[in-house]
Parts: sequence; structure tokens; C-alpha cells
Amino acid sequence: CTVLGPEEGNRQLKRHWETWVTESIIDELAQSGAVNSLRLPVGDWMYLPYGPYVGCTDGALDYVDSLLDWAYANGLSVLLDIHGVKGSQNGFDNSGQCQGFQWTSVLNTVPAGDVTFEHWPIRSAGWMGTFD
Repeated sequence: CTVLGPEEGNRQLKRHWETWVTESIIDELAQSGAVNSLRLPVGDWMYLPYGPYVGCTDGALDYVDSLLDWAYANGLSVLLDIHGVKGSQNGFDNSGQCQGFQWTSVLNTVPAGDVTFEHWPIRSAGWMGTFD
């Protein structure tokens, strides 16, 4: 959202929401008999957008509602996973931060096919402190 801006970011997010998990996928999971619940990661910015998320995440809750309806119609339970909160719950990129990785050699300073890097040398969760 920061890089793309609210309009383009929202356009790309909507395309993702509409194609990543569909009603037919939920139907298929339920009919398989192997799945009885779903985990739905959500970010706090979906409920009350702030900063770069204003305008960028418009429609997110509509998609959450659709997914909940599809799950209910198929007898599946849903675990809402608060996956990202302001300040980050774990300091990792899956919680709304993309920082702290370091290239492991000068040769790998430009992304290429098989780049190696130290992914999370900075291990901190802004709202709870640091950990090792």
C-alpha cells in the first residue's frame, strides 16, 4: 500500500481476494471430508485502516464476510487469526513488516535466482519487546 498507493494497492488486493480463495474451493474442501475448519489470517488495518492502509484495504471485510458465509454454508468453522497488528506481533514480514534482512555476501546484493540472505537478524515485536 505504501509503494503502490491506495488505488493501485486496492485494485491488486481485490484481484487477490477474488482469486486466492473462492467459494468453489471452500465447497471442495468441505466435500473432501478432510477439512472441518479454516484459519483466516486478518490484519488490524482491515477493521480500522490507518496510515498507508487507508483506501488500500477497502472491501477486505466484505470478502471476510463472504468467506464466513461460504464456510457456514458448508458446515466449516473458522478461526480468525489476528495475523498482523500495529507495531508487529512478532517482528517478521508476515506481521506487516518487511525489514531487517541482510544479504550474506556482497555477491548477493541484487535479487537473482538463488540469492541467500539472513532473513530475520532483528528479532523484535514492537508491542512486546525483544526476544532471542
